[in-house]
Amino acid sequence: MSPIPTVPPEPVGGDTTRTIIMAIAAIIALFALGVAIWAATSARRSANNSGISAKTATEALRRMGNKEHDFLGPVSPGVINAVREPGPDGSGGIAYGTLTVPRLYRARATRRLRGGGRVDFAPPSGELWPNTPWKFRIEELAAGTNGLTTEAITFRFWPPDAAQTRGNPWGCPCDAASADQDGTGNGHWSYTVRVGILPEGFEPTAGGRHSAG
Repeated sequence: MSPIPTVPPEPVGGDTTRTIIMAIAAIIALFALGVAIWAATSARRSANNSGISAKTATEALRRMGNKEHDFLGPVSPGVINAVREPGPDGSGGIAYGTLTVPRLYRARATRRLRGGGRVDFAPPSGELWPNTPWKFRIEELAAGTNGLTTEAITFRFWPPDAAQTRGNPWGCPCDAASADQDGTGNGHWSYTVRVGILPEGFEPTAGGRHSAG
């Protein structure tokens, strides 16, 4: 008879070795998973921080632009003290006002009349030059009266264009809409001032002018 084949005995400690190997593999897998989770969390945090930083920078620029906007705008004189000058043929005279600005602007103005009317006017060239008084006609006065039908004047201003500044224009860095940059809209800056009449022969006071800001 042929001998019955026998299976070699398994080395002592075989189960233990496999267990150790499987445990090491599990530890490595857990470590890899932890690294992946950490990387994903870091990426999200970095993206969030980048978004916050971008928003912060944008807000800071907006605030700086608005501060520059306030600095570049003309300062309201508060009131235009009109001067009455003699008119022809013994009329009541003509009321004039003056306005001085600190830098070059394009400008337009609107007289607001008692009772709700309005009259638009502008400098002859459409621009005001720095520290050069603009003398403008307010209205003709009726004989024997010292009152005005003009109650207030709204002035509107825009930065100059390249042609007006001989190729060296200045602009406003704010985020305000610039759709009316042609000088026909609400103005990049604007203010409304009261108008008062002074006796004939008086000169404008500081209230009719303002200096550089």
